[in-house]
Amino acid sequence: MVVSTLFHTLFGKECHLTITGFHKSSIIVFVDGKLQIIFGIQPNFETGELGYSQQVILNLKPELPQNFECKKLVISSSKHHVAIVGNNEVYLVSLPYDLSCFAFKLERIKDTYYCESLPLIKGKYGKKIKIREVKWSGDDEIFNSSTVGILLSNNSVELYSVGDLKKPVAVANFGLLLPNNSNTFGFSTMLENFSFGPKFKSEVTNDQFYTIFAIDNEGQFYTISFIIVKNNVSKIFYPIKGIPIFGSDSKHSINNICDILLLNNSCRDEIPIFAIVTYSGTVMHLTSLVKSDVDWKNGIPEFELYVIENYQLPTVKVEAGNSFMITNDSTTPNNYMIQDLYSLYSVDYTTSLNSLISQMLNKTFSDQTEPVKFHQIFGCSEKIIPNTCSVVCLDDSELKKMPLQSVLFLCVCSDGNILYHCIYRELLRKLKLPEIVENKITETPQKFVESNLISDILTIMSKRQVFPAFKISEKPNEKVQLECMIDALKIILTNNEILNQGIEKIDTTIEEMSTFHKESCTFVDKELDRLSEYFDDLMRLKETIKMCRDSIKILIKRTDKIMDCVIPSDDVPLIEDEVKIYGKLEEIENLCESMSKTTINILEDINNKKNTLYGTTKSFQSSASGQRFMLMKNTKDIEDLQKWIKKLQNNVEEFL
Repeated sequence: MVVSTLFHTLFGKECHLTITGFHKSSIIVFVDGKLQIIFGIQPNFETGELGYSQQVILNLKPELPQNFECKKLVISSSKHHVAIVGNNEVYLVSLPYDLSCFAFKLERIKDTYYCESLPLIKGKYGKKIKIREVKWSGDDEIFNSSTVGILLSNNSVELYSVGDLKKPVAVANFGLLLPNNSNTFGFSTMLENFSFGPKFKSEVTNDQFYTIFAIDNEGQFYTISFIIVKNNVSKIFYPIKGIPIFGSDSKHSINNICDILLLNNSCRDEIPIFAIVTYSGTVMHLTSLVKSDVDWKNGIPEFELYVIENYQLPTVKVEAGNSFMITNDSTTPNNYMIQDLYSLYSVDYTTSLNSLISQMLNKTFSDQTEPVKFHQIFGCSEKIIPNTCSVVCLDDSELKKMPLQSVLFLCVCSDGNILYHCIYRELLRKLKLPEIVENKITETPQKFVESNLISDILTIMSKRQVFPAFKISEKPNEKVQLECMIDALKIILTNNEILNQGIEKIDTTIEEMSTFHKESCTFVDKELDRLSEYFDDLMRLKETIKMCRDSIKILIKRTDKIMDCVIPSDDVPLIEDEVKIYGKLEEIENLCESMSKTTINILEDINNKKNTLYGTTKSFQSSASGQRFMLMKNTKDIEDLQKWIKKLQNNVEEFL
């Protein structure tokens, strides 16, 4: 943990700041009613100070009120909008696309931009209703990260779309389930926080449902469901109170909850994981399941919550005004942060997600002993300004060839200093996905080898005895003949046994071949089934690719139509060739001006010389016949005519 005075250098020691993370190694700063973006933050570990590459000022039009106090900055996942949250008002600022497009090419970004700021609930409720929480929707498919939810002190959540800010898209009124303040003698039940929940599809009506989860100060869970058709909320259901929770024990009772958040991961709709934190520092991970459509009352979806795990924060100062806030870590998947007035924690819940996946697939992982990775980033005696902790990625060239990610945590203290801490995270982790036995060849059938059978038969037949040659006299007696016949019979019997052994070996080999044939047939059938499944998957992929290709073509046509109507903006930076052309045009313009000035001077000199030679002459207009008469005369005639005119003038003067 290192302390930096970068903000004192940029904004002074008496500045009141609020920050949030932006693209990669950049942050957004709200100070003195203006937004600024600091790009290319990089720590210098030798001096302990933070450096930056460029500072961009965002002038708000119209400007914010002078007495506006910013509580927090909430930026959308698309990085195109940021919400400035106050006590009674929320201003939505649209950021220029240059800041997102050229975040990695800072030389093309200007130093100043003008942004439009629009109020969301200006003068709608007055100062009686306060804003308790503001969160962006993370559903990119429907909302496209353009819907913001605002929790008001009247126990309602208003949803606004950036396309139309005049009125909310939908209002989730949880106040229908809570008592009025007038009937509670000063002690009322209010919603503490809310979170956008997972989406699911009905098995009966095939409708797509979207949810909002909320909690009150007594530990009760609330939920409300709504249906969206063509990016518009078509129906909002009645809210539900008191969702049953399974798996909680008496040691970690769920009460005094201060924040709830749906953790952002790749399978949050199929396996939603909520993180909740209490004022006493107890953190729980819960997952939600939707009941069957048959169990719904009045067609309203119902849920069940299951506790996955819980743990206690190590250092917690329980005091008035100290509450915990949970935010998703945008730099690394399966990570989130917990902040209070004195500390910042980073949590890696990959193990929890893996355990849920294994339970759903009924498969065990090779390693489930690894606990939840819990890391305390900051722990200080001075107070941290709430909602000022952010995390950014550093561009470390030394780590590009290594599977590591350099992450920088930032927060602002009450004295205006910056606390920062840099850690390295592994990018390439060991895969812990369950093994699917059906897609893996576990037993390979034994191959029958012909040479083994032949060698066995030859070894067996080599045990045979050769029939001996008996030497019998010319006149053998019966005893000798019988002995020879007995010896020959013994040899025949032993050879017969050896032959029987060979026949048995051949029979067993034939039986093994039949069993081998059956196993091979079953094995081939399994492989054919697997290949058919792969083929079906490939056909589905082909269809999805075709659909994506068609949608991309439609989007290209739409963008072409839009680009035909778009007028180039002055905010778009010029490319290098355009800058050179503008420079040459300026040089040509300066040259033309200088040439015009020299031409005027030359004309004045000519007129002066003409006046000295011919005297001052007055301009006159002659008729067409006079012009023709003068053009017919030569120089001598004109001189004679001038002399005659002078004589005429003298005679007239003498006559007068």
